[in-house]
Amino acid sequence: MNLKVITLNCFDSPLSSKRTVRINHLISEVIKLKADVICFQELIFLKRVKRIAKVFENNGYYTFTTPGKRINRGGLFFASRFPIVSGEYKKYKNQATLFSLQLSDRVLKKGYQKVTLEIEGKKMTVVNTHLVSLYKNVSPKERKILLKQFSELLEALKVEGESTIVAGDFNIEFTESIYRELDEKTNLYDPLRDENLVTVSKENSQRKNFYKIKRDKRLDYILISKDLKYIGYELILEDLYRLNKKNIHLSDHFGLMMEVVC
Repeated sequence: MNLKVITLNCFDSPLSSKRTVRINHLISEVIKLKADVICFQELIFLKRVKRIAKVFENNGYYTFTTPGKRINRGGLFFASRFPIVSGEYKKYKNQATLFSLQLSDRVLKKGYQKVTLEIEGKKMTVVNTHLVSLYKNVSPKERKILLKQFSELLEALKVEGESTIVAGDFNIEFTESIYRELDEKTNLYDPLRDENLVTVSKENSQRKNFYKIKRDKRLDYILISKDLKYIGYELILEDLYRLNKKNIHLSDHFGLMMEVVC
């Protein structure tokens, strides 16, 4: 059967003013796409996450989150039209130092969700992740933490075989050496490896402030196991939306939707 998968960083940052209306509209637009599996990153605050979970459940989805005392650990949110057999959250061993711009990432406890779905009697594994961010004045220490988290993820994915999808905001542009690591250490591949994709654009209206960047990047990926057949993809939420009397983007990332045969 064909399966539509979405990954999207929702930009639930305290530095984003009036984000409640924006994120509510983002959720409405994603639901309209009728995807089968949805991996959100950066949904941080528990009250909002609980409300969003209810919206998805009322629209026929199963959801999985990992609430802490006050925040949603890792900022990760998962929704599926198929039953969730099991779900777990794994925190990366390597976290940001206390005295760095990555402190907020440390508070969130960056990691990944691993969810097992049952699809027409068969099991499928989906991993949703958000690696530590690199901020404006990138230090070697920040980048080192990011690469260590990526290595941890690859080690964890070694044991995954067929029917596996990995999605998320990796906060890194994949190079040839990274693709070689994927080939050598996992059963995964990136169907969009040769596409000139931009998921973080310097023209994004949410990038006109503290989050401003100098060039376009691709930081968001959907990787699939080699037994799954890739059908096609679509960048989502690239358009401007009229909210609060302004034309804005709904996140500081564009979303990625991919269709595969499982």
